[in-house]
Amino acid sequence: MSFGNYLCQKLFELLNEDKLHCVLKKIKPRIEEIAKDIYGARSIQQLIRISLYSDKLRNEIIRILRPLLKGIIMVLHAVK
Repeated sequence: MSFGNYLCQKLFELLNEDKLHCVLKKIKPRIEEIAKDIYGARSIQQLIRISLYSDKLRNEIIRILRPLLKGIIMVLHAVK
């Protein structure tokens, strides 16, 4: 769904750290699938960008994505 990623990206910009952490907790089981999707990858990239301002959120994203990096990197369209 191409327009859903725009909504997610905008929500990530507007949510506070606690709400972003809740979102991350909810998407965690499907984050690899989302990251490999051409549109979902953009949302995950935005979440990563926003996490740069929060040590807690950044560390959580790193912990979740680190074991998945090899599979995610192999998807060419996920790179912006």
